[in-house]
Amino acid sequence: MHVNRILACALIAGGTAGCCLLPQDTLPPDIGETAVVVAEGHSLKETVIFAATRRRWMPQEIDGTTVRCTLVQRGHKVVVDFRLLDDRHYAIHMVESNIPARKVSQWVANLQRDIARYAVR
Repeated sequence: MHVNRILACALIAGGTAGCCLLPQDTLPPDIGETAVVVAEGHSLKETVIFAATRRRWMPQEIDGTTVRCTLVQRGHKVVVDFRLLDDRHYAIHMVESNIPARKVSQWVANLQRDIARYAVR
């Protein structure tokens, strides 16, 4: 029996990628941790909210250290929490999804790329 597998990668503080194979329909509760360098005058929370809005995610500040981002697209829904660990690091936690994990990984990776892009502006 062939089991579809996805490659789930998360950037870790040193800038290297840590990878693991997961079954296709497994939703990892903690997607990963990432470090970003935020330009002076900006906060990591502002950057996450700005990038999420630009990517059509709906950001909502849950508390001082958590931003919940929801994406609804063609009947599919993904909800992830960005937990701000300090002024440069955040962890992503899966809250809810009705799509395969590989698609969630793609959508979250696109959002992470934009967060890194907008952090230096």
